[in-house]
Amino acid sequence: MAAPALDGSGGPHVYVEDLDLLRLDPDDRHHLERALRLRVGDPLTAGDGAGRWRACRFGPDLEAEGDVCEVPPPCHEVSVAFSLLKGGRPELVVQKLTELGVDRIVPLLADRSVVRWDAAKQAANHERFRRVAREAGMQSRRAETAAIAAATLLTALRDGRVAPTR
Repeated sequence: MAAPALDGSGGPHVYVEDLDLLRLDPDDRHHLERALRLRVGDPLTAGDGAGRWRACRFGPDLEAEGDVCEVPPPCHEVSVAFSLLKGGRPELVVQKLTELGVDRIVPLLADRSVVRWDAAKQAANHERFRRVAREAGMQSRRAETAAIAAATLLTALRDGRVAPTR
């Protein structure tokens, strides 16, 4: 039997590290309580970001409502590389690609790009992109989070030298 769909009928969706312990990140708890105004007993779903999820009830601790379901991986992985834009908002690109269901996102550094990032800025932006992809994945109720590659030179992408990251 196939796993039930991760649709909008179970309330908000949140990622947790362990589907058995069901511990919420403090920022996620704050968002659920303050922005979404969840109350004790309200339904939601919790996922591990790797294709597994379960129905829960909100409270001081999340309470499991059902078994862990597994969403099968896609038959074909969709990867999108995008060039960094001057004055642009690359996090918006990451957010929208994640919401569209892209599996892997690769920010590109090209020789003729105006945007230049040093190693520290690359690391900071990589973490920011991962956070944006995680939040967009929860918003769009994705079972798997989008993998965000480190900023990559166009020549490395062409030669297939992009390390997979999740």
